[in-house]
Amino acid sequence: METYLLQDLVRVREFREDRAGKAVLKARSFAEEARLDLRKKEKELAAFQKWRVEEEDRLIRSIMLKKVRLGEITDLRLDIAALRERELDHLDAVKKAEGDLDRALEDLEQARLAHIRATQELEKLVEHREAWRDEMRLKSERSEDLEMEEFFSVSAVNLFQ
Repeated sequence: METYLLQDLVRVREFREDRAGKAVLKARSFAEEARLDLRKKEKELAAFQKWRVEEEDRLIRSIMLKKVRLGEITDLRLDIAALRERELDHLDAVKKAEGDLDRALEDLEQARLAHIRATQELEKLVEHREAWRDEMRLKSERSEDLEMEEFFSVSAVNLFQ
């Protein structure tokens, strides 16, 4: 049987489809990592917020029942401001993690679409190859039938001579 002329292209498309499938797996892994990182950052933020409120209360109570100098009140305000600044850092980390997850999900969707396209391109070529093989098989069968007809017609002529 003849060799399929586009077999090299089939191999290229199989390679592309395989690579696209691996890219989907990798993108899915990155998206899951980003999702886990976001959950972690959200938990850290919630824990810090709870602790910050408790710490502010503790700091305020520590000066409530005693005489304090003005400088100590200023220090307390600075400590509380520092705590709130750290909370903002945690909020920023959560926002960054949300952005990372959004990008990872977008990359995953793009990888899925690329994989779908690669699979469709491969399927078209495989269908073409199957149609070509069917055509080659029919040609071969016709050729065999013609050979048999020739053989029988030559045999029949030789019988009558």
